[in-house]
Amino acid sequence: MANTTVSIRERIKTDTGWRWSKRIPVPEGKLNPAEAQRKGKFNLVYTERGRKREPKVKGKTFEAAVLAARAKQRHLEDAADGFKRPDPLQPHERHSIADAVERFLQRVEVSQDPDTLKAYRQSLRQFERWTDRKFVDEIDHDHLMASRPFQILPP
Repeated sequence: MANTTVSIRERIKTDTGWRWSKRIPVPEGKLNPAEAQRKGKFNLVYTERGRKREPKVKGKTFEAAVLAARAKQRHLEDAADGFKRPDPLQPHERHSIADAVERFLQRVEVSQDPDTLKAYRQSLRQFERWTDRKFVDEIDHDHLMASRPFQILPP
């Protein structure tokens, strides 16, 4: 089985200069507000294709590092299971949520029952109004699960 573990390291300034912290495992669940807003210089640590990688985290908060680590860990797990999807840490073409919804509904309109199309349209429009994110690549598992109470199941 492939190694899918992602850790976080922080650059710490000491009296003698800068050094790296020990590896910090990715915390499960929610972070407390003080921990989430802690500022610093963070890197992710993981192994991909047999090589150790340590990319910098774009955000300057611990929360940004945790979100990036969780996304990368899901990506590594998917790759180990044979699923191919874009690397969340690499830049790629971005699709807006509104465009993706329209393209999906156009495909469904041809192949599905009108009642199914109506339920899909209602759920997706509700999600569009609820979310504050603009692009499809910004939606992750945690964000999607947070929206679930707003979804309506078809009769």
